[in-house]
Amino acid sequence: MLIGALSVKLLLYNCMTLKDKRGVVKSIIDKLRGKFNLSAAQTGGLDMVNHVEIGIAMVSSDTRHLDEMMQKVINFLEDDYRFEITDIERCII
Repeated sequence: MLIGALSVKLLLYNCMTLKDKRGVVKSIIDKLRGKFNLSAAQTGGLDMVNHVEIGIAMVSSDTRHLDEMMQKVINFLEDDYRFEITDIERCII
């Protein structure tokens, strides 16, 4: 069993309050869970209005499959206009 982990830091646009941010982050996480069947949660930037860190984890028996899935997640996030990706950390355990 292999575990793929991503840590993605985002700069959110058009968020003036933490309530605005919560809505955007919830939407991102729900879309990721629905499309890719993975685990995701906000792991950082809890008290900042425009910055957020999202932790993503997935499980597979094949390293190549995990690498492909992580790249698909990154491509999916890059296509979203509501934020900019500022940092990505990838790990397969």
